[in-house]
Amino acid sequence: MAVPVFRAEAHTAYGSTAGSVTCAKPTGTVDGDIMVAVLVQGRSGSIASVPTPPSGWAQTASYTTVNDGGFYGRCSVWWKRAASEGVNYAWTLAETVSTQVIICSYSGCLASGNPVDVTSTNSANIGVSATATALSVTTTVAETKLIYTGHNWDGGGTRTPPSGMTERYDSLAYFADQNIASAGATGNRTQALVDANPWAAFLVALKPAAGGGGGGGKPVKVWSGSAWVTKPVKVWSGSAWVTKPAKVWNGSAWV
Repeated sequence: MAVPVFRAEAHTAYGSTAGSVTCAKPTGTVDGDIMVAVLVQGRSGSIASVPTPPSGWAQTASYTTVNDGGFYGRCSVWWKRAASEGVNYAWTLAETVSTQVIICSYSGCLASGNPVDVTSTNSANIGVSATATALSVTTTVAETKLIYTGHNWDGGGTRTPPSGMTERYDSLAYFADQNIASAGATGNRTQALVDANPWAAFLVALKPAAGGGGGGGKPVKVWSGSAWVTKPVKVWSGSAWVTKPAKVWNGSAWV
């Protein structure tokens, strides 16, 4: 197995939206990639209604809601396995709200079934904390991709990703990720804010593709970083792509 690989990112600008909010499919996404999206909705006076997702998108965790002195935020995270169904995706909205969407796509994820291993959700209202904290998850398989996403009202472009993570997009909504080699508790991920504005923070762990099989334990195909290939020059050692490996993955162990 190998950790899923970040492929591409797409986003909308934060702003007032009526009817629906549409985000492009990340450039270069291919069928079978897993896309993860975060949707932020902001509304004065009351919490925005639950959005209707595009066809085929599933929610990874419960919504968060925050209150900024009468301006309310709702945040949700979704996933979909890419297929040849179009070039963008629209979430239907019940009222005019301020919105932002970020979609990131990943190759090398579990090829069928639910690729989301575990998730966590956390949030805080204005004045509570100047640190956004995504709560630890306990992964059940090795070689997962850990995603940190959510929002805060600081605005964007100036934040530092949580320790060990790689930033993918920074605006009112935020997206970063990290390779997790071993199964088990990940620990919290924290992000410093400018001040104690409202925030929401999610962790989402994506499962890797299953290990190879057949050929007396030698895989017929392995993941090259962008596609499944036969007769590879390199295979995954557990921590890196190596040439002339002493061991290969037989589906349950390196042999």
